[in-house]
Amino acid sequence: MIKVLYPMHLDRWTNPIASKHREIVNRNQDKNLCFYSFTSPLTKEDSIFSKELWTNIYLRQITKKDLFINSFDIIHHSSATYSNLLAVYIAKLKSLMKAVHIFTASTQIDRNNSFFKHFIFSIYNADYIIANSKAVADSIIKNFGKKIYDIIPNGVDEKFFSMERANSKILKDLDIKKPYVIFISGIWHRKRPDLFINLANFFPNISFIMVGTYTKYVIDLLKNAPQNVRYLGLVNKSTTRDLLAYSEALLFPSEIEGLPNAVLEAMVMGIPVIAQRKSSLPELIVEDKTGWLTRGDSIKDWENRLKEILNFSSNRRKLFSSQARSYTISNFSWDLYSKKHATIYRQLAKNL
Repeated sequence: MIKVLYPMHLDRWTNPIASKHREIVNRNQDKNLCFYSFTSPLTKEDSIFSKELWTNIYLRQITKKDLFINSFDIIHHSSATYSNLLAVYIAKLKSLMKAVHIFTASTQIDRNNSFFKHFIFSIYNADYIIANSKAVADSIIKNFGKKIYDIIPNGVDEKFFSMERANSKILKDLDIKKPYVIFISGIWHRKRPDLFINLANFFPNISFIMVGTYTKYVIDLLKNAPQNVRYLGLVNKSTTRDLLAYSEALLFPSEIEGLPNAVLEAMVMGIPVIAQRKSSLPELIVEDKTGWLTRGDSIKDWENRLKEILNFSSNRRKLFSSQARSYTISNFSWDLYSKKHATIYRQLAKNL
């Protein structure tokens, strides 16, 4: 049996890294693969969903103490933090350095990222590097000359992110009036929430809903935001789905990415996406089929694209939604990529 360690808290549902690794576990029910990870639910939703997660017979819940007891064949992480790397180091030592260390690089090089040093350490010390987009792979090759063994995009859970599962009650609960557009992202400079807020000035009759990390930066931005901008902070995964479902569009002006889950989630729900023609966004968005790519941060271009979407007829909207969902399921279903990870684990384990 191949023993695979995921040095992370696997039951955090809004965390995109945990979501990736959960999907690999759930879609690879193989008696020759056994997965090990940690638990630390943060929200009520995490606690509810995690009950089913840990009933998986091919998944073992472990503690830090277990790192000194068990030996693993594969160690795979997709985020770079002190805790990740400490667990990797301990597991490597326990295996007498035989365990294969896989690192999935999930974002382009960003020297302003607080975990930049951990990211670099992972790049230089991993035995096998995967990138989640061509943009990320090119960034690593250009800056560090390291070999990228594979490019495996993020997938999306098309069953969870569907109009059938969405609940319009969220609009009443949060007192949100339609029509509205939405921004879903960590709220840092590189994500360009300032562009989203600026655009709101041109659409006073449309609500601009922001979902994302609570930071000093967003507080400063909101001081001068127009009245039609509303910040909700972080919300759980179900709320994210429900808000997406009834929005007119996802506006995603980010400049540096890996392969953003929010864009995939909007696409699979048939919601139009407007984004910059930068980073990995051209790898995701197909013009007129899943969304539109703007010419940089030209506010006029954003304004024109959004006007076009807001003026969709009901038939145009229905056609767009259908083709966006169909395309996304065909090209970004987790079924496609979770199996690919399992194949890599088996190939690498043969050499142990």
